[in-house]
Amino acid sequence: MVRASEVAPRDPNVVALRAEIDLARWKRDRISGKAQLAVDGFLRAAELSGDPASRAAYQRNAAVVMSEQGQTEQAVLTLRAARKAVPEDLQTALFLAQVLSSSSDADHEEIRTLYESVLVLDPETYPAEVGLAMLDLQQGSFIAARDR
Repeated sequence: MVRASEVAPRDPNVVALRAEIDLARWKRDRISGKAQLAVDGFLRAAELSGDPASRAAYQRNAAVVMSEQGQTEQAVLTLRAARKAVPEDLQTALFLAQVLSSSSDADHEEIRTLYESVLVLDPETYPAEVGLAMLDLQQGSFIAARDR
């Protein structure tokens, strides 16, 4: 039996699949080394990918694991790189806003701008509406979504 990683070691899909397997093993066993292997695999797949949208998706996957591991700063840097490559990607903007919101020194204006940019591209994005409502509540100026 031949392994795909032996036949196509530089194929971003193969590298990402390996990262998905490491991620699944980490979620099953909670061995932190597997989480780092998943992060490294997703970042490697992003490097190998020639497609900006795929690169951003791989970076976003790495950032999800980073965030779950408490590596918030690294997740933010990775998401910003993904957003720079594909600024219209709603999932990256939304996840970046959510990760930034979890930070104790969050820049509320940056978070608001991210949520608003998501809503400009897709006015029906419920998580962005919720994110804006939470920001409004934190700042003591709640505005109902229908009144925005």
